[in-house]
Amino acid sequence: MKTFVMKTIANGLKIVAAAAVLVAVGWAVLTLAPESDGGDVTIEVKDSQADIWSVIPVARTSTQKFTAALESLGHETPKMYDYNGSTVFFSPRRTDLGPPELLVEYQQRLHEYGVNEEPYIEMNADALENGRKWKAAKPDLQKRNLAMLSGQIVPLYVGEKYINMGGAVLAGEPETTAEAEKYLTKTDFSESDWRREFSAFRSIEGFRAPDDKKTWVSAVWAEPGLDMRNHIRREGDDPVFGGVPDADVPSCPGCTRSTRFAEMDPNGKDYVTNIFMSPQHFKSVENFYRRSLTNRGWKETDSSALTSKALQYTTLAERRERMLQFAREDRFLTLHIYPDQNGGAMVTTTKTD
Repeated sequence: MKTFVMKTIANGLKIVAAAAVLVAVGWAVLTLAPESDGGDVTIEVKDSQADIWSVIPVARTSTQKFTAALESLGHETPKMYDYNGSTVFFSPRRTDLGPPELLVEYQQRLHEYGVNEEPYIEMNADALENGRKWKAAKPDLQKRNLAMLSGQIVPLYVGEKYINMGGAVLAGEPETTAEAEKYLTKTDFSESDWRREFSAFRSIEGFRAPDDKKTWVSAVWAEPGLDMRNHIRREGDDPVFGGVPDADVPSCPGCTRSTRFAEMDPNGKDYVTNIFMSPQHFKSVENFYRRSLTNRGWKETDSSALTSKALQYTTLAERRERMLQFAREDRFLTLHIYPDQNGGAMVTTTKTD
């Protein structure tokens, strides 16, 4: 039992770490937002998006307590994304507090709203008085790990410029350490695929650039019910379960799509990222997309065509990475094509309005 519990904890950490990918994509989307005169990123909230907080019912499930806590902390209206057929949420915030101070604020608020059984602050007395003098106290690792597996938000890293907190939800959806321990002890697990034993994830990250006086905070989460096989892939898996085909971006011959990430904007805005793995040489993949996209009405942008032509006369002519951009009406499609170590290629496509 002890060995399986340790494996489960380690796999829970993998799920929390996987949420970092969503954080990165979420911030990438926000960089497309307009800037104010002061240079701060602003987020335009459409009328049909403004009620997303209220669409997430303020009942007393663990996820709903989590979203209510975020709203009370001043997080922006969350954006919804389709991540390999599952709905995930991304919500940013900007604050004057430093990362160590944020640990105290978030842990106290999450406890107040019933997400955490207790504030997992794990800081010594000096740190509590002045968050910028962060110094870790020895945590109760067993309690923290069981909390993480019951969807509670526990600190994974706290530093002067960066903080990472998160939790994963077991398939039995325990909400306390006692419930998580009971589930691990009494459930007849099949160890053939550990991903089946998890149902959701929650992640909060904060970072401050060296010369910045503000801290950016991002929260990413999903409702219980995710099939983790869609999000943490391994060799031999079938194509992504629940993945929606993209009519505008074809899959290259022999390719396997590993990721589809699309903004679910009720106003019709289109942001879709696909990642394909191809067994073919990267140059063959490039030639396929040039032909197939042209046949679908896409035209390579002047800047992309000029760059490709100019590179032929530079020391970068032999580089094995390709970046292409196409346009059709008011839409843009960017492709990154990289060779992999097995002689094939990885293709990332990003479509935006």
